[in-house]
Amino acid sequence: MDPVAIAPCAVMGVVGLIVLAIALGAGARRRRREFMQRFAAQLGGNVLSNDPFGNPTLHWNARGVAANLQYHYGSKNRHAFTQIHFQWTPAGSLRITPEGMFTGLRKFFGTQDIQVGYAEFDRRFLIQGSPDPWVAESLYGPVRDLITRLANLGELRLEAGPPGVTIQVGTCLMETAQFGEFIELAGALLEEFVGHAHSGGIQIVTADLVAAAGKCPVCGGDMDEHLRRCSSCRTPHHDDCWEYFGGCAIFGCASRKGTKVRERAN
Repeated sequence: MDPVAIAPCAVMGVVGLIVLAIALGAGARRRRREFMQRFAAQLGGNVLSNDPFGNPTLHWNARGVAANLQYHYGSKNRHAFTQIHFQWTPAGSLRITPEGMFTGLRKFFGTQDIQVGYAEFDRRFLIQGSPDPWVAESLYGPVRDLITRLANLGELRLEAGPPGVTIQVGTCLMETAQFGEFIELAGALLEEFVGHAHSGGIQIVTADLVAAAGKCPVCGGDMDEHLRRCSSCRTPHHDDCWEYFGGCAIFGCASRKGTKVRERAN
């Protein structure tokens, strides 16, 4: 067969494959959006997508608290996850991750692990935060049960502090029966946190108030001489907290540019 005649056919074949891939991708995105819209209708929220080629985000209010859900199917450079962020701030900071292969070694070199007095829960999770009494008070029975049930859906990471409460499981629950369960359990956990705060336990503060009190707006701890000062709003952070959070923790600022300084915050 004449090579000259083959070339246009090859080009048309490649173009056809590209068009097919785009069509399949558009169909998958439409299906996912419709899936999330069913939950948005139940929650009184909405589905937003700023990127036509990205995954949509579910937004709603949970007990008057702004919430958003994001997900990722996983790729070479990014692990799969399903995540809910609540814009609600407790008095202290809390981080819960699974106990892992190297956790014991990290503890040997000083990594914090708060024990709450329940062997199975303490064995399963690495618990960090401050102040220690607040952490222990926050992890009462119903909260421990909800955290355990969330961890059964996938590898759990829970972060609570001035930036808000983030609950993530290390699997994509999109278009699965567990998607609704994840939303329900995360919402119930927020209910426990907020309800306990209103009962006189955990007190609600904001990153702005934490910073105004001379404390780090990420972890809520006292400042030391190793600071990163936001180039925009000038709020000081612990240098390592700035790196961990990825920028300024003050709502409405969110600058990613900061200057390292060695001074004690006023």
